[in-house]
Amino acid sequence: MEYIKELSNNTLKELKFQHYSKILIILFISISLFSIWNLYSQKLTAEYNYKLYLQSVDKYANTDESLKEALNSPIDVQSLEGEDNTNGEIVSNIVRYDYESVASSVNNLKMERIGSITLEWLTFVFFPFFFGMFGIYIGTYDLKYKTIKIKAVQQNFFLLLFSKQLSMYLSAIIILSSSLLVSYVTGSIFLKMLSDRIPFSEFQLNIQTPDDNMFLQFLLSLSVAIIYSTLGFYLGLLFKGIIGPTILLISYNFILPVFGEYDLRNLIAVLAHKIFSFTGNFKLFEPKDVSTTLVFSLLFFIGTIFTIFIYKISEKRSKYVI
Repeated sequence: MEYIKELSNNTLKELKFQHYSKILIILFISISLFSIWNLYSQKLTAEYNYKLYLQSVDKYANTDESLKEALNSPIDVQSLEGEDNTNGEIVSNIVRYDYESVASSVNNLKMERIGSITLEWLTFVFFPFFFGMFGIYIGTYDLKYKTIKIKAVQQNFFLLLFSKQLSMYLSAIIILSSSLLVSYVTGSIFLKMLSDRIPFSEFQLNIQTPDDNMFLQFLLSLSVAIIYSTLGFYLGLLFKGIIGPTILLISYNFILPVFGEYDLRNLIAVLAHKIFSFTGNFKLFEPKDVSTTLVFSLLFFIGTIFTIFIYKISEKRSKYVI
């Protein structure tokens, strides 16, 4: 009971520090801005698709085929591969194709799709970097302000580290939930603006909406935030500084290719394609096949080994070595 009380007090102190240091508000604003940018991009896509549709309709004014007949006809799309390995498509019924593109892009801004569109964009593009940097900051600020010795003497060192991690995870829940709320509000505004430019009543296409499970999507997004914040936290403790872990994080997420089926990015992508449909502007790369059971087993095993290693190293460095 005493350990739980100490853990709770330490976690609360860490959350207060995150609040006073403005790191939470910086994370929230950054992630929310990218969320708004994504939804604005979806709006522009819908407007562009509508413009293409109107151009296709104008072309039918000079042909013998009626527009109604074209819209009721099926689409035949053939994929082509050029000599320079570029891919293309030949569409036999362009007006119907453009019509469906408008309906689909408008559908992505409806309330039942905004959450999924937002999470698939933020989770796999920005969460690894933002939450990785968040973890690095939490893992190194005691070293920066030279408070680690005092805390290590006054508190149980294992509880101190765990309270930092727990505070990160609670913050991730708060930031993720708040950013989703912003996306719903913003998306509804953009949809209203779009309705003034596109006559929705003319695009009442019965689109097969993906059977998305928002709870699982939220859970996976939170898991990605937790994984990368933990990774950043451990790297910060290991390197005892910000520069080295930051270089590794940027290189891994933005420069280096996926190394194989057991690469963390590939493992996460395997789970992502089972939960997200990726019908918006962002398309996650197709992962190399790995069974779901093996994915969870590897994540658990590697996470456990890495945690034990970092905690042991940090304990030896604690009170008198740091």
